[in-house]
Amino acid sequence: MDRNDLAWTAFRASLLAPLLTGEISSEERGSYFRKLSGQAHIMPDGKLGTISLRTLRRWYQQLRTTGIDGLAPKRRSDRGQAQRDNRAKIQRAIELKREGPHRSDHVINHILRSEFGSGLASSTLYRHLGIHGATRKRLGMQKEKVRCQWTRDTPDALWMGDFSHGPIVLCDGQPRQTHLSAWIDMHSRYVVEARFYLRENLDILVDSLLRAWAKRGAPQELYADNGKIYHSRGLTLACAKLAIKKLHRPPREPEPGGLVERLFQTVQTQFISEVLICQTLSFTQLNQAFSAWLATGYHQQVHSSTGQMPDTRYHVSGRSIRHVDVTQVESYFYRHETRTVDPTYSDVSIDKRLYRVDRRLRGMQVQVQFNPFRSDPQQPDEVTLYDLQDVYLGVAQRYERERGAHGRPPAQEQPKPLLESPYIKCLLSEHQRQLGDACKAGINYQSAMQHDVLSLTQLCQHISRCMGRAGLSDLAQAEHQAIEAFYRKHPQVRSWHVPRAAEQAAGGGLPQVLWALVQLLNKESGSGQASPVQSPPKEER
Repeated sequence: MDRNDLAWTAFRASLLAPLLTGEISSEERGSYFRKLSGQAHIMPDGKLGTISLRTLRRWYQQLRTTGIDGLAPKRRSDRGQAQRDNRAKIQRAIELKREGPHRSDHVINHILRSEFGSGLASSTLYRHLGIHGATRKRLGMQKEKVRCQWTRDTPDALWMGDFSHGPIVLCDGQPRQTHLSAWIDMHSRYVVEARFYLRENLDILVDSLLRAWAKRGAPQELYADNGKIYHSRGLTLACAKLAIKKLHRPPREPEPGGLVERLFQTVQTQFISEVLICQTLSFTQLNQAFSAWLATGYHQQVHSSTGQMPDTRYHVSGRSIRHVDVTQVESYFYRHETRTVDPTYSDVSIDKRLYRVDRRLRGMQVQVQFNPFRSDPQQPDEVTLYDLQDVYLGVAQRYERERGAHGRPPAQEQPKPLLESPYIKCLLSEHQRQLGDACKAGINYQSAMQHDVLSLTQLCQHISRCMGRAGLSDLAQAEHQAIEAFYRKHPQVRSWHVPRAAEQAAGGGLPQVLWALVQLLNKESGSGQASPVQSPPKEER
């Protein structure tokens, strides 16, 4: 699913979201569709238009039968073919729009007809103006809202989240500014997830939310400010997939976010003020001390607005938990960047990291897909490559130009010791005792983020995609049976195993891919050295 398909899928999912969250009942579905069909909507391509009642019903039927992915538009057969006759006119239209940002399509087409003899369709004109960033922004009217105090009757009914600046820490021997990302339950004031990061962007938001969903389950509603990262298409699709209603703070109105701002003030006065005494604080030590403060300090204090401790009020008996399989939504947050493969070094650069690309792709423009919140240390640092028509090209592993493809990773500097602080030392000691008691009770917190193991359906989809096919429908019945037999013996396959196995198979068929998967799994489990060396099975013709 490329960016354009993702935009349309997110737009359709946002219209049908009230049906998924239960806000609109099945009896009210018809009237809700009639209301939507009578309204004008700003489409993902920038045009203002309406949606027919029949189209809305078709979208809803696709959502019920095939899920969120079924809302993606069908691809045209001539997708990616260039319109050579329009290239000069499009370039001229871009120049005219940049000279006068308020020029409409009518004025631009009038000039084009006088210079070229014909104009452009409005949809074509606006699409190419959007690609080259030659569009004007829309301005809206702001209305005053009636204020009310945020609260909910049950835990996990509503979470509120935001970012805040943290202290300066040492990371790899260099001072870095930290940012605190926190999500708080509105009923109990319990912090469901909070930690310090070195950046403040969408990747950090995704990492924080995935951790919260994996540990606490899904809330009924999610409230955040009106920042760009909270309007991302991936977050919209993930909330629709998990039946979470997404709410936003109005622009230039900080008052509705007072609860999370009050949490940040508490963090500043009780935790960061003590942390500032430590002149050699490392990034790892900062998060360790903060986790201890949350567990033994904040969550164990009686909150002034509820009269109860957040831990007691949140972990009430009989609380219903909506468990989340984060693998169902993780792919919505993958980043896609367009890069040109370096013609000299045959590599691409992503976030100042270099990835080695097949030398046959030098000078080619490619789309780079990567997981920005990779948390498994055993997972290799690599990206997936596609061409501009979304055809799979392979994987590219990280490397150093100076050392070639087999250079050693840079040595990590040992964190400097934390200065002795009586308060933080007490927090860490009490937190260690709590973790020890939890382990004795049989709770395994280390498995909270083990969410990358593929199901049988996902394994079939990944193998089909890496073999250059469209999906499950392109696999023969015998191939389905072979993959199912393989999955019964090896259910521990992860998403990053499949592209690496396809790369090692060097364009071979399904037997070669499955053989490469077995070799990867045996190598990880330590059994690769014990098994005898055999040649891979030959593909039947």
